[in-house]
Amino acid sequence: MLGLLGFEGDHNKGILSSSSILNLIGVPNLYTDDAYQKELEHIEKVFVPLVEKCKKYGRAMRIGTNHGSLPDRIMSYYGDSPRGMAESAFEFARICRKLDFHNFVFSMKASNPVIMVQAYRLLVAEMYVQGWDYPLHLGVTEAGEGEDGRMKSAIGIGTLLQDGLGDTIRVSLTEPPEEEIDPCRKLANLGMKASQILQGMAPFEEKHRCYFDFQRRTGDLPVQKEGEEVDYRGVLHHDGSVLMSVSLDQLKTPELFYRSLAAKLVLGMPFKDLATVDSILLGELPPADDKDAGPELQ
Repeated sequence: MLGLLGFEGDHNKGILSSSSILNLIGVPNLYTDDAYQKELEHIEKVFVPLVEKCKKYGRAMRIGTNHGSLPDRIMSYYGDSPRGMAESAFEFARICRKLDFHNFVFSMKASNPVIMVQAYRLLVAEMYVQGWDYPLHLGVTEAGEGEDGRMKSAIGIGTLLQDGLGDTIRVSLTEPPEEEIDPCRKLANLGMKASQILQGMAPFEEKHRCYFDFQRRTGDLPVQKEGEEVDYRGVLHHDGSVLMSVSLDQLKTPELFYRSLAAKLVLGMPFKDLATVDSILLGELPPADDKDAGPELQ
């Protein structure tokens, strides 16, 4: 429950925080609103000298949160959740911005790549709402070793890179440090390719669906055309079966023919799958001496 209730702030009016829910059902909360605010003030008091020193010497800062070590303050309000990770990072970022310090990078680390991906996406979505644009450092904590470590890193880091998110990456393996270079370089190359594809592309615009005006759509149903001997008007069945019109030319290339039917191929032989066509419709029959077409149709 704690991880799904979200922020309690001006941009989410009407949404109760987990602390409010706990109070409503009679469960005492570790942090009241006043106690939460006082701890934020204490954090700011301790954090400000570090920010000012970074400004003075031109040093960069990494604002990082770890899914496995969220403070009690965050756990009390947001639970052990991606939302809590994002809010924890924003608490420190707001202090930096208050002091006009912008030389920092965000990092949302988790050993679970699914949690890590959700945390970064929430962070970026909130930055977009606020009009912020700060770099992201991507990484999966305690990814492990061998195939498991590489797969977890690829799932977490690779997914975000394909989203177009991330400025720097770190592959953490429980192996000698030099073993991290190769998988890290491969992921970086994937990210570069993804970013190059997105460069120069126009913003996506939905032209085929309208999500604000729902109407019944009209389909282009088969009609009997002049000069056609076969009546195609009966190919749509009420029971949901799928028919496909097939030409004799398609029978000349068996593998392509089977794939066009969405059949599953095993050793070159077709097998019916969930998406496979139920029946085929031939406009004309193959010649009687065509020895290839017969077995394919069978």
